[in-house]
Amino acid sequence: MYKTPHPGLVHKKKRVDFSEISQLSDTQLWGLFWKGKSDAEIAESEKEYLERVGRQGSFLTVSAKQLVEEFHFPKSRAFLWEVFREMAKRRVVKAKNKRICSPHDIFELSKGDFIGLKTELCMVIGRGNEKELLFTETVSVGSRDAIRCEMRDIFRSCFVGDVVDFALVHNHPTSLLAPSKEDLIYTQAVREAGQIFGIQLIDHLIVQEEHYLSFYEMGYLPKRENY
Repeated sequence: MYKTPHPGLVHKKKRVDFSEISQLSDTQLWGLFWKGKSDAEIAESEKEYLERVGRQGSFLTVSAKQLVEEFHFPKSRAFLWEVFREMAKRRVVKAKNKRICSPHDIFELSKGDFIGLKTELCMVIGRGNEKELLFTETVSVGSRDAIRCEMRDIFRSCFVGDVVDFALVHNHPTSLLAPSKEDLIYTQAVREAGQIFGIQLIDHLIVQEEHYLSFYEMGYLPKRENY
């Protein structure tokens, strides 16, 4: 079991309190959050979080103080949750107003979500009228070599706000980047659904470590005057 002194955590022989978390570097935050866990435990924790985040999205707004006082969390776990919230907040700030103008932009934005994953994961990236990033959302987590994505989950976030078009991204952790027959059929089904709703599918990326395959670049999706 992961244990840490509370109400803070000792970092480099110095106790870090809740109020000091925002002052730590990204590397220090990762070290605090994952300290004491093996690679297998990290992967399992990530999978568990991704499966639950859709049902517990409002939980992201709960402060460490509320976790302790209202939900009776141990202070050590509340501290780790505050670390996670700070990491998430920084990612949102960095991504805000980012423009998505190429398959490479999509890959650079999303590749961090797939590092170390042993199972397939699918995410949706939504753009606005000026090609600006509006959201990224994980919609499904599968097995080592398969994934199932419900159409309603893909379009759920696209119906909120000013989404004009979107892209799909999923990984192949145990196989080549080449799309399967099922990948091609499903992509066309999503594209056709998007045409009905007036929200265009601009691309579908398959990623694996530092490489990716773009359905748009490979000609599996229609070319556009501007990506």
